[in-house]
Amino acid sequence: MSARWLYRFAAVLVAAALCILPAAGAYDVNVNGHTFTVSPDENTISDGSSVYHYTFSGNRAEYKIEIVYPDGSSWWWDKRSGYSVGGWSDDYDPQCYADGSDLRDALLEQAPKAPGEPKNWPAIGLLLALGIFNAVAPQASWRLSYGWRFKNAEPSAAALAACRFSGAAAIVLALVLMLV
Repeated sequence: MSARWLYRFAAVLVAAALCILPAAGAYDVNVNGHTFTVSPDENTISDGSSVYHYTFSGNRAEYKIEIVYPDGSSWWWDKRSGYSVGGWSDDYDPQCYADGSDLRDALLEQAPKAPGEPKNWPAIGLLLALGIFNAVAPQASWRLSYGWRFKNAEPSAAALAACRFSGAAAIVLALVLMLV
């Protein structure tokens, strides 16, 4: 077998990781003119001068958020089908720290998608079509990729196997993206 199948397999794995795996680490988000740094690993949000701790459960459509301020006060929001309700502790002072709704919006920036939320159907369709083409017609795929470069060349069995394998991997990736 040649190393080309290894390159294709690695490319499919990298594409799968970029499409499926959630972004790790802290990220910055701008809400109402304020920049917040959200650290999902530590469950904190920072506005540059204060650090707020949070709990988040749910997805973008239905969620429950509680934010604990540096002075121990808290702000919460619960959004479910048909209603949203929120509140704060008795010692909450909206003048001292960032507004709870701004912190909520910063959290929702990279919250998990809700079931049924729009997907990138053109990309999924293209990936599925290319995968089916590679799996069903590996010789034609090889000719389009490499065969045109050589006169009277034929693909090796390993090259055809690599085309079939990369096609199957693309089909599996497209199906996973449809379900996520």
